[in-house]
Amino acid sequence: MDDFTVYILYSNALHKYYVGCTSLTVEERLRRHNSNHSGFTGKANDWTIQWSEWLPNKKVALAREQQIKKRGARRFLQNKEILSVYLMEFKVKTYAACPQCWLFFVDSGYYRFLFWI
Repeated sequence: MDDFTVYILYSNALHKYYVGCTSLTVEERLRRHNSNHSGFTGKANDWTIQWSEWLPNKKVALAREQQIKKRGARRFLQNKEILSVYLMEFKVKTYAACPQCWLFFVDSGYYRFLFWI
């Protein structure tokens, strides 16, 4: 089984996000993005990792990458932040997510509900 990572990078110089997936370590991939090369990320050398997610195979990783690109990296990160704050604020004990449809089941001990972001 091949391990893949989907990641989001950000460049302050370009004020742009980059979404990709790799079978390398994220650190090695970042080093390559920041090296002198042609291509979108070659326009700057200040890329930083904003988010990453391990996935079990290439098919799933490519689907997740496309999902993030379709939604937009900035919006994806904002929704992740909103969800994180929400889960902490309401002292959520368990939650389950369906990444294909952005649907979450939340159990706070007092309330159980589904929501979509």
